Amino acid sequence: MPADAIYTLPKTVPSMAWEGQRKALNDSGISKRFELLEQMEKASWKVYPEVPVSAAPFRFDPVKCITKIANDEFLTGSLRFREAVAYSRNEFLRRETVVDALAVRSDRALCIAVEETDRNASLVFTGRSKTEKFSALSKIGCDEGEDDLMRVPKADNRAGGLSMRMEPCSPGISQNTYNDRFSPRAYEQCLSLTADAEGKYSPDNGSIAGASGRIVCGTFGLAVESLVRHVSSGKGCDRAFIPVIVTAADILACESNPSDSQEARLEPRDAVICDFPVPASARFPNQIADFEDHERMRRAVRWPVVVANREGLSRLLY
Repeated sequence: MPADAIYTLPKTVPSMAWEGQRKALNDSGISKRFELLEQMEKASWKVYPEVPVSAAPFRFDPVKCITKIANDEFLTGSLRFREAVAYSRNEFLRRETVVDALAVRSDRALCIAVEETDRNASLVFTGRSKTEKFSALSKIGCDEGEDDLMRVPKADNRAGGLSMRMEPCSPGISQNTYNDRFSPRAYEQCLSLTADAEGKYSPDNGSIAGASGRIVCGTFGLAVESLVRHVSSGKGCDRAFIPVIVTAADILACESNPSDSQEARLEPRDAVICDFPVPASARFPNQIADFEDHERMRRAVRWPVVVANREGLSRLLY
């Protein structure tokens, strides 16, 4: 072929090639993610796909390292808080991740991980939580409280300051906090099962553990960024940051004693809440294990995550 010849692609692609490309796209999950983004936008959520997040735990309280704050002085409009936050982080434990979709509406921010699973995978949830009330990592303007994970006094022109804390709320949008059409049951344990070619199931928790760790870190990172922007600019609003895992796996709830195979009963669900371990990269200054206080201990080491299939996500969005 002459050096100056122009090579053009064929106008048609053989049907077998189309089928192979279509299968590769379906297996990649890109079409499912596009459908989820459309679903959220149709429900009037403002959606940001593939949000990169950096998460690093706090070595100490950044506010305490700002030594020159007068009683009548606000942190607003200065870079001191941003610099203090950067200085107080543990860079050795920093984790880079991506939130597959961030959906914002009203005072809710859904931080979503799309979990690509084997078609024969099932997620079994067991160990009913002692409380059915969902708590989310929340940035709120309020007076100082003993449950604050992080506290910034004089953060803006409102009375009090800003606190980051696990606050009871409804994951969905509702005027009534606990009387919402989206009110799934809460569990403390999750087991991932995968069937082989012969239909035999075996445990495989690597996938769900990776997804939960990734989305908890992502939620933590986005919440910290929101707090820093709020303090630095003096502008912001109260917001709950809710971690969500959207899965194609079957969601099953074990409503009986899992140790008794004769009584074990698995019931299908479209959404559940599960308390997943908090990774080392996602810790606030006051997020300290308290062995004398069960509730504070639980908040220090485990955070609630919504796990839903597409039907469950639809209920959550509306």
